Amino acid sequence: MDASAETSWIRCGQWRHFGISVAISGDTIVVGNHADMVDNNSSQGSAYVFVRNGTTWTQQQKLTASDGIANDVFGRGVDIDGDTIIAGAWGYDLGSTNQGAAYIFTRSGTVWTERTILTASDASANDFFGQSVALSGNTAIIGAYADNNGPVGDQGSAYIFVGSGANWTEQQRLVASDGAASDIFGYSVAISGETAVVGAYQDDQGANSDQGSAYVYVRSGTTWTEQQKLIAVDGAADDYFGNAVAIDGNAVVIGAYSDDIGANFTQGSAYAYNRSGSTWTQQAKLTAADGEEQDYFGSSVAVDGTTVIVGAFFDTIGTNALQGSAHVFATTNPASTPTPTNTPTATPTNTPTATPTATPTNTPTATPTATRQIRRPPRQRRP
Repeated sequence: MDASAETSWIRCGQWRHFGISVAISGDTIVVGNHADMVDNNSSQGSAYVFVRNGTTWTQQQKLTASDGIANDVFGRGVDIDGDTIIAGAWGYDLGSTNQGAAYIFTRSGTVWTERTILTASDASANDFFGQSVALSGNTAIIGAYADNNGPVGDQGSAYIFVGSGANWTEQQRLVASDGAASDIFGYSVAISGETAVVGAYQDDQGANSDQGSAYVYVRSGTTWTEQQKLIAVDGAADDYFGNAVAIDGNAVVIGAYSDDIGANFTQGSAYAYNRSGSTWTQQAKLTAADGEEQDYFGSSVAVDGTTVIVGAFFDTIGTNALQGSAHVFATTNPASTPTPTNTPTATPTNTPTATPTATPTNTPTATPTATRQIRRPPRQRRP
């Protein structure tokens, strides 16, 4: 999470959704633009690669799907690890509508080349496979949040693929051990080595509808098993805990962007967990010191070592309604409580920071106005 990782403001496509997803690895950034019009195909989508030389970022290449068509929404989720990029396209039709796909690109020198297209072995209509993607070495995880598990509608799933270059194979399909209808398991995913985390932000906890949860899986050999289900100690209905997830080693951060903080409706929060042995324990609840109603703090999260960054995409800065902000927290060790390290500036700039995250965010539609319209985000089957 390099504070110098900035790139110039670029408006791409009619709907200007450049930045819907972002990821960083070393001196390379990938930015998704899922609504980009490509060859007159509305919302076919694209992803842009930028590289850093010294303190300057320049565009290296624009990535598009070789077989892309309108409404594929390629780039809704992106991730990068070294010279490999994965880009999700949940609108991809494979015999049926919106089954979804993910594309693997690799770099040789300065040129990125599409190597293969990943699809679920049991794909069906409206699975939305590719809504979320993450990559760690030779392992990818891809969320299919509207996948039905037998007769259980929209329970959701996530798929593990392993490989390199053009040769990737599906290793396992992950489902929640206690999954239920409309959990939206797989809306967010993250992976670090042999551990993966999957968010299910509409998972009901007892009488608390849509409180949300996240599931941790670990791999032994070629088999993934559920290690623990994570829920917020103080969780409540409609928190949407699990809308965003991130992992680095033994540290997990989970966003709950609809969490009410005191009297502040949907101010949002994020939760930090640490693993000791095989047990995950909640270490801290993160909130913005200057938080207000409908900030949606926790809409995106990332963790790298002892540094955590949390997005608040509806945060009003000064007189700029819904400008958005990102908050950085730091710890001296992964098991301690993160503390804020900076306060977002009230001065807008034309070079927004590229936020490193493998996890796409859930972005409810709202009309930017000077006066906030306080409301609970609606359920969204399609991001």
